[in-house]
Amino acid sequence: MESHPYTDRYQTVWQNTLDAGELPVEQIEKSRYYFEPDSTTPKEFDTYGVVALMPMPEHAQATFTDLWTDVMTALDNPAAYAVEPQNRHIELLLFSRPEEVMEQSTIDHNIQASFTAMQSNPPQSFSVTFGRPFITPDGTVVAPGFPHPEAAIDNFRSAMCQATNGNIPTKQSQWLHVSLGRILEPLDADRCREALQALDAHWGEPVIDLEVNELQWTHEKQWYMLKKDVLHRLVLES
Repeated sequence: MESHPYTDRYQTVWQNTLDAGELPVEQIEKSRYYFEPDSTTPKEFDTYGVVALMPMPEHAQATFTDLWTDVMTALDNPAAYAVEPQNRHIELLLFSRPEEVMEQSTIDHNIQASFTAMQSNPPQSFSVTFGRPFITPDGTVVAPGFPHPEAAIDNFRSAMCQATNGNIPTKQSQWLHVSLGRILEPLDADRCREALQALDAHWGEPVIDLEVNELQWTHEKQWYMLKKDVLHRLVLES
């Protein structure tokens, strides 16, 4: 996966974590924004978007659970939130986000306009190779995804932007990752050292391939999909 265009997107962020060598309080506070005060309970937000692989096949859920457990064990089990296996997913595009809320009428229009556009010209199905997880500077544990064909997601996001006239949140993921969970307490360098070294030693190793053949337009009511409605489903062309 070293030659994949997404490699640098992930590697740059992972290197920031390695350079810091710890998870300081100012970074963990960024993750705590999504949780109730002094709690590991995700907050209730209204977030709208397009996702896929929710739920994932059971063998994939088991694989990601094992990877999360390995990271937590290596860090001596810090306070953290593990995404529930059936709620893990890949995010393709957001119509609103907690930090950038749009007018409801705009959200509703963009959901319908984008779904109609995709219905009339369904994208091709694609596969994703997921690699060993890494930790972002704010303590999110993610499994990086690498789409095949390489341009599948970038092309989809461009088409969605065109269908909505670009009237969507400016902050959009440039990744195709699965969030396994978030670390919710600061960790010093001594506690992080061995875990970061172990993760870096396995950087880029593929762990599972999954086929994406359906998209879901969702209304997420509580972070990490604890409460949600699926508004539309679209089967992709094979």
